Amino acid sequence: MSESTQKTLLQINRHLKKMTSLRYAFLRGMMSGLGSALGATLVLAVALGLLVRILQTMERLPLIGGVVGQWDLPVDTPTSISK
Repeated sequence: MSESTQKTLLQINRHLKKMTSLRYAFLRGMMSGLGSALGATLVLAVALGLLVRILQTMERLPLIGGVVGQWDLPVDTPTSISK
């Protein structure tokens, strides 16, 4: 076997050991989880923003506006705490 082939095989072996190590798998899992959480948060924020815009537009429509306008219920907040 030639010297260049041996060097190449050693490099491949080192790379495979790194890719299959527990540390690398843990870090890869952490990054995957973090990316999924951030992505889901972003998608949910955009979806809720669009839903709010759609409902605001529907409130201006003559037939549906009255029904959508009634959905805006006031929230009662206590003024004092009783014991």
